[in-house]
Amino acid sequence: MLAAEDLEDALASVAVLNAIGQLLGPFERRRKLNKEINAGLAGPKIKTQLANLGSAALALSPTDFGKLIAAETEKWAKVIMFAGIRPD
Repeated sequence: MLAAEDLEDALASVAVLNAIGQLLGPFERRRKLNKEINAGLAGPKIKTQLANLGSAALALSPTDFGKLIAAETEKWAKVIMFAGIRPD
């Protein structure tokens, strides 16, 4: 079960990633950033750290990453609204 602060951290990360995705601009910059991020996530140290947390990295295209962020934002927004969570 997630602690409240873990949920808050996860939601903040989703919001930041969504904002970054909106601000990156031209396709070539997004493609280059995506390539570098995927390369970093494929590194053994990151793979081990994620595995120790019970997770794994997904190597996604910028388009697929955008779809994932949109779906996650929609999903967690419903959870937040259902739970009645309000910002302080």
